[in-house]
Amino acid sequence: MGATKRHSCPVSLWHTVKPGGVTHRQDALYILVSDNTAYDNVLGALSAWGANLNHCRFIFAPTNSHWIRDWGPQSFVLEDETFGIVDPIFSGYPWVPGREEPGLRYGDDNAVNQILCNYFGVPRIPFPGYLTGGNVMYDGFGAAFSTAQLINESFPLMNSDVFIALAFNVLGVHNYHFAINPEFYGIKHIDCWAKLLDEETVLVKQLPISHPEYGRAENIAQQFSQTLTVRGKPYRVVRIFCGTYSGNNAAAYTNSYILNGRVYVPLFNIASDEAAFQPIRMPCPAMK
Repeated sequence: MGATKRHSCPVSLWHTVKPGGVTHRQDALYILVSDNTAYDNVLGALSAWGANLNHCRFIFAPTNSHWIRDWGPQSFVLEDETFGIVDPIFSGYPWVPGREEPGLRYGDDNAVNQILCNYFGVPRIPFPGYLTGGNVMYDGFGAAFSTAQLINESFPLMNSDVFIALAFNVLGVHNYHFAINPEFYGIKHIDCWAKLLDEETVLVKQLPISHPEYGRAENIAQQFSQTLTVRGKPYRVVRIFCGTYSGNNAAAYTNSYILNGRVYVPLFNIASDEAAFQPIRMPCPAMK
């Protein structure tokens, strides 16, 4: 198993390849590069950072933006226990103030999954709707979670009933849960607010009481506590306190990445960073 990165996100790439990161273990790092110049630049940076290049794989693919979590591959296990890549529609974030980006087109981003299918030799599974990666998480047992923004995003193409039926027919999701939109104006993705640690445990952001979105975070936590897992019991909700780093911008520790028993957690150089790992270690002691 491995992780996929786009070449022009240097801070994220450095944290992936630094000592203790993906390339210093037995994992693989797949890096999208647009051309030979990008390849040379990335190779030079990786060498300077001391990355284990034996664990790096380069895939040539033009891209428009660096948010690969949103338009990149979503793995899908087929009935014969092989895997394919789910390929939904991606066209940016027109609902986010300041993110309309009228001069930017996302055709290259939208085409990457076919390139990855060709590279890995796996089937492409079309999903004729929006399934933005940062706003969907699965428990691996037929349940999925998104915020209401995903329905709003897909509404020009289909209503919620059609979307849920599509998720069932294409993805095998038979329990699709939609949380309230957690932010007033932001990207409204669930990965900034919640993270499934396993099929029965969910990590949920906790904000300072004075934060304007405090009530929304509490409502999301309550919604999870009233939702049944595949075992028929309510989810175990673990709270992680997320301090602010600029105005009302709160740390998004839930926007972490789990790979082969290790959790990669973003830090924000604020006081709450120090305690950010404990809520993850307690319910998942085997993870590092």
